[in-house]
Amino acid sequence: MRVKMRSAVALAVLIVVVLAVCAAGASEHCKLIKEYGRGKLYDCSGMRMAVLEGNYREMGRQYGALLKDDILAFYQQMIEGFVLRSGLFSEEDLRRLVIDPAIRTQAKRQSELLRGLSEKTGLSFEKHALLNLNVQTVMYMRKLGSGNATACTSLAAWGDFTANRRTYTARNLDFPGIYREAAKKVGIVLVMKPNDGSNSVAGVCNAGMINFFDAMNDKGIYVEGNNAADSEGLVIYADRSVIFDEGTNILFDADTIEAVEGRLRTIRASYPLIFMCAGPDTACYFENGTTDVKKRVAKENGLISAANQFLEPSWHILPLKNPGAWYSEARQSRLEALAKANKGRIQEETLMKILDERLFNKDGSFGKGASVIEKDPKDDEVTVHQVVTCPAARKMWVRIPTHTGWIFFDLKKIFQK
Repeated sequence: MRVKMRSAVALAVLIVVVLAVCAAGASEHCKLIKEYGRGKLYDCSGMRMAVLEGNYREMGRQYGALLKDDILAFYQQMIEGFVLRSGLFSEEDLRRLVIDPAIRTQAKRQSELLRGLSEKTGLSFEKHALLNLNVQTVMYMRKLGSGNATACTSLAAWGDFTANRRTYTARNLDFPGIYREAAKKVGIVLVMKPNDGSNSVAGVCNAGMINFFDAMNDKGIYVEGNNAADSEGLVIYADRSVIFDEGTNILFDADTIEAVEGRLRTIRASYPLIFMCAGPDTACYFENGTTDVKKRVAKENGLISAANQFLEPSWHILPLKNPGAWYSEARQSRLEALAKANKGRIQEETLMKILDERLFNKDGSFGKGASVIEKDPKDDEVTVHQVVTCPAARKMWVRIPTHTGWIFFDLKKIFQK
């Protein structure tokens, strides 16, 4: 009896050790640098990864404790140093336009995460709501005429186009130069593993944000968003839950592309976005306007791309020619042409090379790609970060141009309980 008990204890200890090694060694190049409760912070080759686990208030506390200094630095840089210093808004304006509508309409999980963050950073709940929606705040700035309204380019390939028929995605996040400067200092991969039965979700954001630029859940559903203001107009609704938050909520709740579609068709968007939704063996775009949502599928089975315009014919919206929508036509068509030239061979390395190709050459002439690696002195738009994924394998690669190389995140291991 005693021998059996010793064996059982030894087996239990071994299981705990194995699970701990799996979690800690989620990516071999990631070094554990800080812990708080069940939350852990890693340094992964120059980009940090925060892994949070528990209920939403607990995950918020873990987040705030692990990254307090970075969150406060991002608030100072983005809100105080950029938004308020622009002179376009007062603090009261931001409360009326961004904070109050968000708090009135956000889901409980967002409120709990933000309250947990506030308990550990010293920033008010309201300031955390504002920081989380820094992108929407910048959209207001652009609505007032302070810069280009659209950016971002993305592509998905699968079937005959890829080396193993799995889906692979590639994406440039293009935004004002301040976002790359922020990403170099406070850009993170944030992983949330809720204990309420929701999906685990991992994505790219800046410290203090609880919504994502790019994200994947543990079911292998990947979503990224491209601005679509040049198709529908720079419209922002104050009486609807913020679409950036809802994009994250969908990943917590949806196991399939069909479930994503159902949620998007149920939600009335607060702002026009184009969502790529990719699964293990296919992908599509949901052109999500504030009045309707339309699904766009591949014309050539196995390859689809987008920049910043609605292209589903049933909209009956004429696309803008270059340089309209910040060269949207050029960015999309060039990315797709590079993919077609690699038909049958596409995997992560192929897409990384494609994302090396520039939109502008050093002399200012057009290149053959879509990325803005070196900032054009005539334009504030720059590629902030790049993401490549393989949803079937739950793999994600992230690069901040001029700052990091490609960093691999094995989300399958990271999602393990």
